[in-house]
Amino acid sequence: GLGELPMDGPMPAVLNALSRTQDVAALPLLLQGLTDRARGAREAALRGVVRLHDEHPDEQVRTAVVRAVAALPEPTVRSSVRALLEAEPPARAAAALLLGWSGRRDVMRPLVLALGDSHPEVAQAAGRAVAALGGPALESLCELCPELDGRHRAAIYAFFGDIADALLSGALPQAGATTVSRVQALLRDGLADRHGDAARQAARALRGIGGKETLE
Repeated sequence: GLGELPMDGPMPAVLNALSRTQDVAALPLLLQGLTDRARGAREAALRGVVRLHDEHPDEQVRTAVVRAVAALPEPTVRSSVRALLEAEPPARAAAALLLGWSGRRDVMRPLVLALGDSHPEVAQAAGRAVAALGGPALESLCELCPELDGRHRAAIYAFFGDIADALLSGALPQAGATTVSRVQALLRDGLADRHGDAARQAARALRGIGGKETLE
């Protein structure tokens, strides 16, 4: 129906304008837009929430955005999962970030699949989201990895290589020695991955996370 057209009526433009005001008072309206009947409005709201967060100079406002997303009800989270799977790349990237801020581990599988997305902005946003979910999410990633195809395994190993410094420095939430050990074990197994690129990415990541002696 007309309500599912990519840009339906004035609401997407309104939500887009609100997100550019850098006014935290716009946040409730943007969050409300996440479940609008029109797909164009939902996608504009997703991009708007992320824009308000990423472009605002005040850390307290950025924290308020993340806390508000973490308090979103189940139907809104489900709507964001659908957007991650079905929307255009900019909205999918925004949906990935929102799912990371939601703090919910039950959104891991769609985020894991997004790590291997062919659009770099979506893959990078999924990486930010998984890192934001912290140690428990990283350990879930280790559990899911063997079930996935070679392209997604390679993307997961590459992601671990990208976050090596943050993981080892303790910069990620709830990611201590146990999480590091789980990741190292996965990457050691990955050295024997039959998918060539996956094995290469595992070796690169292990050099960052496990030290060169791990590869000897």
